[in-house]
Amino acid sequence: MATNKNAVLRYNTLDKCFSNFGRKYYFDDLVEEVNRALFDFDQGSAGIKTRQLRDDIRFMKSEAGYCAPIVAYPDGKKAFYRYEDKNFSINKRPLNQNEAEQIKRAVSILQRFEGAPEFEWVNELGPMLTTRFGLSPSSQKSMSFESNIDYSGYNRILPLFNAIEKSGYSRFDTNRLTKKNIQ
Repeated sequence: MATNKNAVLRYNTLDKCFSNFGRKYYFDDLVEEVNRALFDFDQGSAGIKTRQLRDDIRFMKSEAGYCAPIVAYPDGKKAFYRYEDKNFSINKRPLNQNEAEQIKRAVSILQRFEGAPEFEWVNELGPMLTTRFGLSPSSQKSMSFESNIDYSGYNRILPLFNAIEKSGYSRFDTNRLTKKNIQ
């Protein structure tokens, strides 16, 4: 998926246009709609040009993208664009492997702070995201926090956690960890 910060906004705007069977969206109309959405999001946006729109459509059609059934229907000297399947939408598609991995990593990072006093909301967020996106839950927790106002050494938690995760040890065999394994 494209890493441009406005890519998702462009894809969703195009998805709305391609899904609208009550209007014919010609290429210039698509550029105009995408630029309107970009300007509504950020008034300083310069918008997109023809080449960017062609790249976006190509990506949406590709396997790396959404496998969108976008068809150009000839209409005189021009062609209008829409989905071949009236029920298709990029938002109805299940997550692809890459998106699922990104969400798993994000949930894993958030769960590192589970139990920390200022991160109570993480206790609910991790399971909710895991359930919502149909991800398999994390195997087991490597570490948990307890609230302690006299706590020191917070700067050592992240390296220790990463070492435990990288080593593949579970909480039951952390006694096998040595200084050599952690480095």
